[in-house]
Amino acid sequence: RKLDEAAATMHRTIDAVELTRGGGGLNLAFAAGRELREWRQEPWVQDVNDRLLALMAAI
Repeated sequence: RKLDEAAATMHRTIDAVELTRGGGGLNLAFAAGRELREWRQEPWVQDVNDRLLALMAAI
């Protein structure tokens, strides 16, 4: 329930996955993204989802 910390952690996670392109990291990032569904209308969650989708498009 610490939303600011969750957003910062998700962005750091996506940064790491972008650098490594590791399949395990990608799975974990998307699993964590699914946990944010409850707050999907929040702008920061939409930003995280946009980054996850962009990551998938780049692979």
